[in-house]
Amino acid sequence: MKLLHHVLPAALALGISFGPASASEAETSPVWKFTSSIAARATFDSNVYLQDQRPDAGIAGAVRPRQESFASSLSAAVSLDYRPHRDTSLSASYAPEASRYFSARSEDHRLHRLSFNGSGRFGAATWSLQNSGTWIDGSAEGPTFGGIGGITAMGGIPLRDRREAYISRHSFRMQIPQESWFVRPVASAYVHDFQTVQSRRAGYENYLDRQEWTAGVDLGRKVGAKTAILAGWRMGRQDQLRLHGIDSPYDSRLRRWLVGVEGAPASWLQCAVLTGPETRDYPAATPVGFKRDKVYWWIDASATVTAGPRDICTISARRFGLPAFASQSMYEDITYEMNWRHRFGDRLGTVLGFRAYGGDWPGPACREDWILTPSAAVQYAFSRRCGLELAYVLDSTESRVPNTSGREYRRQLATFSLKFTP
Repeated sequence: MKLLHHVLPAALALGISFGPASASEAETSPVWKFTSSIAARATFDSNVYLQDQRPDAGIAGAVRPRQESFASSLSAAVSLDYRPHRDTSLSASYAPEASRYFSARSEDHRLHRLSFNGSGRFGAATWSLQNSGTWIDGSAEGPTFGGIGGITAMGGIPLRDRREAYISRHSFRMQIPQESWFVRPVASAYVHDFQTVQSRRAGYENYLDRQEWTAGVDLGRKVGAKTAILAGWRMGRQDQLRLHGIDSPYDSRLRRWLVGVEGAPASWLQCAVLTGPETRDYPAATPVGFKRDKVYWWIDASATVTAGPRDICTISARRFGLPAFASQSMYEDITYEMNWRHRFGDRLGTVLGFRAYGGDWPGPACREDWILTPSAAVQYAFSRRCGLELAYVLDSTESRVPNTSGREYRRQLATFSLKFTP
């Protein structure tokens, strides 16, 4: 199946801001708003290639272990918001970013991020549309790994996201209320199109294009002024494309049965929880040892707890199945994350976080990786237009499959960033 490409609409314009002269005009007059910002970031990366172990001498071109580097990044963002009338809002943005690694020039890259979003109302029904696209202008060569166990934990996502590729995400939803009930049709799409070359060289990491399409409906009932319970259903398809000209046997059709809750059950709590079982239909060509009838558990949950006037805690959990990007296989992508934000006043704030990110590959791939990441940041606002951040991140990885020590690594990131909004 050929990968489908998308062209996302975007608005890039010189900015003029128009405001209504009176409240009555605000209901009928179009309103335009232009915003822009620029940011600079300096980073020390203690392990650019995510390798602690010396490579096997027989693996030509393998990345170096514990390669340190300073990196600099300069980014900008422009956005245009348009309200043709009170019930409709449209926005488009463009955000380029250029990064340079002074001691690892293969990791230099540029990003071009585009988005086009909208929301509105038709009578009592509300709708929202979100589209985003990212073009990565980086190396077309994948990394080569020579440690015991092969490719680094989780496939080395930071390395992947510096290689040439195009990524797009799209979603649509419409909520139709009926007294205390509502019906909500939804649809989403994800496309990951790698532009890197494929090679049969030992230790070389090939990247495989993949995509997902889903559609479905939620049925909700209000159980309070600001809370609803949900039951939902999804159907869709996932595809993993060719490796060395050979089509993947891991394409599948999926079905999800979901239940959940959303809204504000208490004044200090906001949540959105949706979870349930997922079944799939795979082709008969899947390899021996792969369970085509396995039932997966799908989770998309988040909660925001307002612990006080200066403290906010966010908690999230996600679990979903997806074709892998570095091998012909299927895995479950699992994330548990918590962040605590504290404000010391109008200018100074801190963020403490912890994330557990894992991947579980069923047989015959037999791989299970975890990355544990504590983090801390200090933020200071000089004014409403200018602020800085100091951040520290520590990645510690674990491969739970014997004799795969080359997949494990430790990595530290120390970052200083400055942002200015004219």
